[in-house]
Amino acid sequence: MTERSPEDDAIISEIFEAEGGDKFTNDPADAGGPTKFGITLGALQLWRGHNPPVTAEDVRNLQEPEAREIAYMNYIVKPGFARINDPKLRYALVDFTYLFGPDDSIPALQEIVGTAADGQLGPKTAAAANAMEPRAIINRLAVKRERLHVARVISELRKLPNFNELQARFLKGWSNRALSFIT
Repeated sequence: MTERSPEDDAIISEIFEAEGGDKFTNDPADAGGPTKFGITLGALQLWRGHNPPVTAEDVRNLQEPEAREIAYMNYIVKPGFARINDPKLRYALVDFTYLFGPDDSIPALQEIVGTAADGQLGPKTAAAANAMEPRAIINRLAVKRERLHVARVISELRKLPNFNELQARFLKGWSNRALSFIT
C-alpha cells in the first residue's frame, strides 16, 4: 500500500460516495460495465494484469483497501494531481478524470492555466495551477466537463438509430455532478 495524505483519502471517499460506494452495479446502459467503488472491470483488469482475466465476480468481490489503492495510484499519482496543492482543486481534477480520463481533464486544466496542452501534468502546469486562484480553475473545469457531457450526447444522437437511449438517463446525474463544483 502507498502512503496517502488525509486530503487524498478524503478525495477518494468523496469519489467513492459519488460512484455508489461499495454497491456493485452492472447496468447494461452503463458503458463502464461491472463497477464497484467506481472501479470498472476494465480498470481492475489493468490493475491486476490480464492473467487470469478479471470477471464481473472479481469486481463484485473488490474490497475497499484495494479500490482505494487503485483510485490513488490511477487517479491522483499517475496523472500528476499529487502536484496540485489545493485539495479542492485536486478533488475537482480527480473527479473529472474519473468520468472522462486524463486525456480530457489534463488538457482542460492546461488550457485554463495557459500552458501547452500536451496532456502531461508536469512541473510547468502544476506551477501555473498552483499560482492561480483555485476556485476560478474549479469553476472553469466544471464548465468544460459540462460541455464534454453535452458534446458526447450530441455525438451519440448523431449516430441514430444506434443511439442507446438508456445512456441519456445518466446525463442529468453527470451534469449535476459537474456543476456541483461551481460556486
